[in-house]
Amino acid sequence: VELYELDLDGFPVAVVSDCRWRMRDLFSRKWLRKHSLNVSACIPQRGVVVFDAPQWKDLSLSDRIEGWLAFTRNTTKGLWQSPSPPSAWALALNGHYAELDTDWSCHGLGREMMSIQEGWELRHG
Repeated sequence: VELYELDLDGFPVAVVSDCRWRMRDLFSRKWLRKHSLNVSACIPQRGVVVFDAPQWKDLSLSDRIEGWLAFTRNTTKGLWQSPSPPSAWALALNGHYAELDTDWSCHGLGREMMSIQEGWELRHG
C-alpha cells in the first residue's frame, strides 16, 4: 500500500513504532499512571509520518505537544528515567496511532558515525 492510500482507521497519524523503547523505559511509571498515560506504549518514530489533518486538528494534537513541551521544560526531576529529555511527541500520541510497516523506518539514518561492521557492509555489500 502506498502511503497516500493508507487507511489510518480513525487515528490522527501513522508511524513506525519502536518497541525497543516503551513509555515505561523513558518515563517514571508512577508519573505515567498519575497522568493516565499508557505505560506499555511503544515509542513512535518521527522519520516518516502520515497525517490525517482533520483528525489531528479534532484531537488538538499540536496543542497537546506544545503543552507537554512547556510542562517538560519546567520539570526538573521525577518525570523521565532516560538520560535524554522526554518526547512531547510520544506523550501527546500516547500510543494512539496507526502503525506503518518497519520498511518505512528511518531509525539511525541521520547518525554522524557508523560501526566498522556497518561500514564494511556498506562498502562490500
